[in-house]
Amino acid sequence: MSPTSLDALPTDLLTLIAVDLAAQHPRGPPASVYTNLLSTSRPIRATSSPHLSSLVFQVQFDVQAVKRRLHGRVTPTALDQELQRRWKSLKRIRWAASAGPSVWGNRYDLASIVEDMWVAYLCLIENDGKNWEQLVGWAMLPAYIQAYAQWDLVPASNGDELPEEKEVRSLGLWLLWFLSDQRNTLREVDRYPHLRKLFIAFSFASYAYANAHHPWYVFAPPSLVHPTDSEPGSANLDDLLPIRPRPLTPRPRVQDASSTFQSYMSSPLRIAPPLASEAALHLFFARIFPYPATASVNLGASSSASEAGDPVNPLWDSTRHDAEWARLTASWSASPASIRSMPAAGFAYVPGSLTGIFEGTFVLPDLDTFRKVSAGNVAPMPTYDGAFIPPHTQAWRLEEHHCPASSRDQPHPNEAALMAWNRSASNDPRRKKATSTRPFRHGPALRAHLPENLKLERIPDGLLVTVAEETVLYRTWQPSFNSDSAVEPDDDSDEYIEIIVTGEAIEPLQGLQMPTMMHPGSSLRGTIRRKDGLITMWVVPRDTQSGQWLYIGHLTDGGSTWIGRWRSLQEDARSLVWEGLFRMQRR
Repeated sequence: MSPTSLDALPTDLLTLIAVDLAAQHPRGPPASVYTNLLSTSRPIRATSSPHLSSLVFQVQFDVQAVKRRLHGRVTPTALDQELQRRWKSLKRIRWAASAGPSVWGNRYDLASIVEDMWVAYLCLIENDGKNWEQLVGWAMLPAYIQAYAQWDLVPASNGDELPEEKEVRSLGLWLLWFLSDQRNTLREVDRYPHLRKLFIAFSFASYAYANAHHPWYVFAPPSLVHPTDSEPGSANLDDLLPIRPRPLTPRPRVQDASSTFQSYMSSPLRIAPPLASEAALHLFFARIFPYPATASVNLGASSSASEAGDPVNPLWDSTRHDAEWARLTASWSASPASIRSMPAAGFAYVPGSLTGIFEGTFVLPDLDTFRKVSAGNVAPMPTYDGAFIPPHTQAWRLEEHHCPASSRDQPHPNEAALMAWNRSASNDPRRKKATSTRPFRHGPALRAHLPENLKLERIPDGLLVTVAEETVLYRTWQPSFNSDSAVEPDDDSDEYIEIIVTGEAIEPLQGLQMPTMMHPGSSLRGTIRRKDGLITMWVVPRDTQSGQWLYIGHLTDGGSTWIGRWRSLQEDARSLVWEGLFRMQRR
């Protein structure tokens, strides 16, 4: 059919033909027949290009997460520009994967690498199936990560000093983890034996790397405003923090604003890079201690989705990564002018995520090794490798308890469910002990931010929380409390403990085949920080000689894995202390 005859067809029909042609070959850039139609048809070219491109975007890429996270504020023009941006990056990824590490850093410059890794990372946490096909099936992302590892990670793992934490490295480590599968463990270890040292360094050297976007010991952190975006007279971050960190204490992640602005859906998106230390924890546990799941990055040059192996991570349901999106976008608070086009992030934690049984292992570095490295007496990289105490097993049964809806000025999104809970809850007379509906303000960091002199009393369907003469009834989480949207914060909600977590240690499924300090009967209580979903748990072992501990970390992998660090309560919260690592997965 000639261009003249094409122009005689109605625009709507031409649009349907073009979309159908694109749908017949959804993997890879739009088919040549589609592009020829777009270029030769004057009606489409003149009136329908953004609309047509937005339809093609939805054929080729997942769009549910985009609409959900941007509250439906996605226009055809935005999808048109995003389609062009993505194919620009995916074509470069495919080229860099084929060219190998020799082009990295020169013909393939650092700015392009960072841009392309951001595209891949955001596509993966938006994935509902289509994005994976484009990234792995067409753009050869596993081979791309192999080339990146040879260019950057392998050289960084061969040195004596700790590797630098950089934006490109944070993204690269997370892409490594997202591509992990159940195969090729031995082949990877044989081919890249030094990568283990890199994972160990990022995991154990907590004093050198950010392990949270805000200091863990500040329950209500101030907004991070870059000086170039702040209003005149705004306070410096160090002046805003109520506790000034000591030099070696991990600092809140503060990067140059230009490195965290991404073009996204035709608008500037300010987003904090994911934490390199958390990706390294996943990679470390998956290779060193395979229980309860083994994983390895498929660093072979697979070019199809089927050859890349089944992903360990839940990358096939984008809703499970909504909290991660909220955490990264909420970790920066730019001036109103900078974010006017972007909606605010919600609660960076999905209520109810910790309710259930979590099982896993924890490990800590050899104490003498920690002292030598932290004192600067030895080279960190070769010293840390293998210098850790064998893992301990643990299993916890946890419950979440939520503050009443009437405790805030704004209605709780689960108001209807909570009112139904009120009507159906037991008539236990102890419920009458409640003297207030306002949740408590946070307490000291070394008490998991719980108030001093706290008393807890479990009753059917709830938890009575008493401080001094005041008692508040927190409702035990039920599945019926789920809502379709994240909890939106009030102005002062960061100051209050909206969720209290309680639990106890139970017998692990595999039995006590490994040593443990958390014998069945050990107790747990903790809080969840609204700003970024950070979980702080105060653990009291049944064996009192083992001391008391704080477990600090985030839920990742769509809420299926709780990963982080644990430390003693004996030291000041700001101090550099001997810390262990843990990984707990939902049973």
